[in-house]
Amino acid sequence: MKTTHSLISPSNFEKRKICPGSLNAEKDLPNTTSKYAEEGTMLHDRVNKYITGIEGWELDLNIDQKKAVEDAKNYFFNLTEQIRGSTKYIHEKKFDLSFIYKDMKGTVDSLILNENEVHVIDYKFGRGVRVNARDNYQLLLYYLGAINDLENIDFLAGKD
Repeated sequence: MKTTHSLISPSNFEKRKICPGSLNAEKDLPNTTSKYAEEGTMLHDRVNKYITGIEGWELDLNIDQKKAVEDAKNYFFNLTEQIRGSTKYIHEKKFDLSFIYKDMKGTVDSLILNENEVHVIDYKFGRGVRVNARDNYQLLLYYLGAINDLENIDFLAGKD
């Protein structure tokens, strides 16, 4: 299946850093996806629906998929309970990251923000390519996008 992923994005940034020539080598290749990526996209949507209270998040999911979505939802709400003070929750936030690389952009799954903390969440569902949360360039780039965009987040700019 054809996709519209950027040649350089938060999700492929580590590969580009390790092998800068991959950008030029892949520029004319068709964008494709895998069944794991398609399932992950669908599960991201379901987590977002579940967290934001949209009914029907569980429709057509198998038992493993429901458990994955529930685990992600539980992670989000357990983390929110640990954060003190006024908090802002943002889901599916698109960031312009062109201050890092021309035309770079990305969408973070969830942000939890208050006056002292920024928590960046990118849900992973454990199929296909293994992704570590530690030293993760994708999360770091989303964090930089959030920091760069703070003046546009009313809650943190002192606007209600």
